[in-house]
Amino acid sequence: MGMVYHAKHLLMKKDVALKRLHPTLSAVGQIVQRFEREAQAAARIEHPNVCQVTDCGRDKLGSFYIVMELLKGLSLQEVLDAHGALPFERIIHLAVQICSALEQAHGFGIVHRDLKPDNIMLIEREGDEDFVKIMDFGIAKMVTDDTPGMNLTQAGMVFGTPHYLSPEQASGDPIDHRSDLYSLGVILFEMATGKRPFDAPSAAALIRKHVTEEPPLLTEATPGRTFSAGFQKVVSRLMAKNPADRYPSAKVVGDHLSGLGEFPGEIPDIPSMTSLAETAPAPVHIGPPPLHPPFHPDDEPSVEVRLDSTSVSDIEASAEQRLKQAWSGGGGARWAILGGSLLLAAAVVAAVVVIVLRPWEGAVEEEKDQSAEEALLLLEQERSVFNESPEIKAALTLSIEGEVGKAIELLEELDELEEDAELGGSPHLHYHLAVLYSNAEMLEEATASVGRCMEMEPAYTTEPILLGILVQALHQRETAKYASRVMIMHPSEELAHRIEVIAREQEDEKLRGKALDILRSGDMMRHLEKWSRLAAELADPDRSVACEKRRKLLLEIAETGEPRTLPTLALFKSTTGCDGKDCWECIRPEWQKAVDAVQGSASP
Repeated sequence: MGMVYHAKHLLMKKDVALKRLHPTLSAVGQIVQRFEREAQAAARIEHPNVCQVTDCGRDKLGSFYIVMELLKGLSLQEVLDAHGALPFERIIHLAVQICSALEQAHGFGIVHRDLKPDNIMLIEREGDEDFVKIMDFGIAKMVTDDTPGMNLTQAGMVFGTPHYLSPEQASGDPIDHRSDLYSLGVILFEMATGKRPFDAPSAAALIRKHVTEEPPLLTEATPGRTFSAGFQKVVSRLMAKNPADRYPSAKVVGDHLSGLGEFPGEIPDIPSMTSLAETAPAPVHIGPPPLHPPFHPDDEPSVEVRLDSTSVSDIEASAEQRLKQAWSGGGGARWAILGGSLLLAAAVVAAVVVIVLRPWEGAVEEEKDQSAEEALLLLEQERSVFNESPEIKAALTLSIEGEVGKAIELLEELDELEEDAELGGSPHLHYHLAVLYSNAEMLEEATASVGRCMEMEPAYTTEPILLGILVQALHQRETAKYASRVMIMHPSEELAHRIEVIAREQEDEKLRGKALDILRSGDMMRHLEKWSRLAAELADPDRSVACEKRRKLLLEIAETGEPRTLPTLALFKSTTGCDGKDCWECIRPEWQKAVDAVQGSASP
């Protein structure tokens, strides 16, 4: 979904991390709102154990960005992958810091909702090599924010990572700070045993276990290792199915764990859970994140990113090399890498669960009115589960290592297993094939895979990477016809916004005509704003279109005064295009009127 740069603040001469959302996603309102919410939540929590956010905004290209402190260290997941179960003293030291950070976040009414080892960084600070930094509040929930229209998750929707979901989160029920405490219990279990309490071959089965099964005892997970009854009691209470049976606050958890560190053994029973108002800090109201007006290229940029003499391609190549090094180190980092787009090896996307469940039944279904953004998030999670199969892992590993041809061969072999719905019959296989074919400049094959992918799973009709492949194929003579056919058969609002730019601005008349045909045939014109529809119709390269129709379109464009129609008007600028004569003499007065009106509205 984006990239993170090691950047330098030009005035303060300070190294920072600059997290930049991909430009194509910066136009998707719900994704931007989640990005803004991450900045707002993290900036409000001024705690030494939370990664600090210092700024956010949009850059000159319209991409949303967040400026954060630069962290140099390892994630807790990388540590667990390398060492397995951790020493008891180290577990307590890490857990107490996590509790301290959660205590402040919960006091502000902020629930992380995706607490997991991948989101916990361990850095060196003042001689402490296990200084905790909690990251990624991208799906954080402001529990007191009931502003109409600002709920970024629908009822019944699940956001989080499957292995660390609380039962109420897995069931799509309302959650509060105690959901994070359940996730903390799972993390304590993993630190103590080197294993997660629940595992299953699919996300749905895993979620059912969180909802219905009691977690095993620590000694059952690691025969031969002993644990104090007090520590087992803390873990069991944190992982209670009913939130009311868990600890009332992160502070109480931290106090009990600190006591265990000093006096290993039993801890006193705490009274039955009292009301949240009596035990937890009173949450404060947090308003909605700031809403940005539509971005225009002439807006004053909020940040300047200087790349000196290094080109973006050089940066991406360097990032890819670093990813290869991280990959060779093994562990959880590998699957964080695989979760991202294969088009840019440097773009690492953390998989997020977006699953709709019937509580206690475990049946997975999409909501009928699910938005395109939610459908894409669901696809991300489904694809991450699909990627766990050994065959897919092997293919993705080859692609990361630069063996794209071998990765394609392996996936093509799996494609022949169409009777196997988990592999050859899966749209996710064709998604990966489309991306790999595109990387290998096999555009004809990539286009065919996009078509099969969208035919098998309609939600893929809004996937930005696949849409980019289709647009690229439309520009090539050998693939344009098939790309047009796929677009017409699988129309979407997202596709309409990509194609309309070609239809109203492309100088190549044949390509412009193809784009206009796609918009008309796929009934995608209805997704466009009025000015965009007018411009696309005006740019129709068919010379048989009557002058009267073009004059009417020009007058309507003049009424809109929309500066973005200027590239379309420029297509009719030449007065010597037809054997030295004006091809558009019959519309010249109306054209000039439209140009004057649009340029006038564009002036300061």
